[in-house]
Amino acid sequence: MEEPFVRESYRLAHRVEVFDGVVELLLTLRVRGLRLAVATGKSGDRARSLLDGLGLLPFFAHVIGSDEVARPKPAPDIVRRALELLDVPPEQAIMVGDAPTDLASARDAGVASAAALWVGPDEAELLAAGPDAVLRRPLDLLALCPAVPGE
Repeated sequence: MEEPFVRESYRLAHRVEVFDGVVELLLTLRVRGLRLAVATGKSGDRARSLLDGLGLLPFFAHVIGSDEVARPKPAPDIVRRALELLDVPPEQAIMVGDAPTDLASARDAGVASAAALWVGPDEAELLAAGPDAVLRRPLDLLALCPAVPGE
C-alpha cells in the first residue's frame, strides 16, 4: 500500500495549503536568528518536495524524514538527529507537533514540546499527551522564541 499512497501524495501535493500565519511566523523566526529543522513521519524526499513546492523549503536548515533515522516517532531518534544537525542542545529547542507521537518523541529527546492545535480535529488527544505549551495559531510560537543573542 505504500507505493500507491506515495504516488497519490505527490499527485495531490498541489492541493496542500499553508495555514494562515505560517509564512509570517517563519519570516519572523528567521529575522530572530533561529535555525529550524523539520522532523517528519514522511520520507525525507517527499517532505522536501512538498516544502519546496510550497515555497517553504528555504526556511529550514534541515528536513529529516522518518526513512532517514533508525526508528521513527515516537522514538526520539529523529529529534536527536535534528538537534545534532542544528548543533543545538535539547534544552534550547522546542518541537512543534500536531500528533501525540511528536510530543512523545520530543519528550524522550529532552526537548520541550508545543501542541499545534490549529492543524487538526484531535485536540483532546493532543492535550492528553501532555505538551509543554499549547499553540492555538502558528504566531503563538513567537512568545516562546526570543531572538538569538548577537543575531
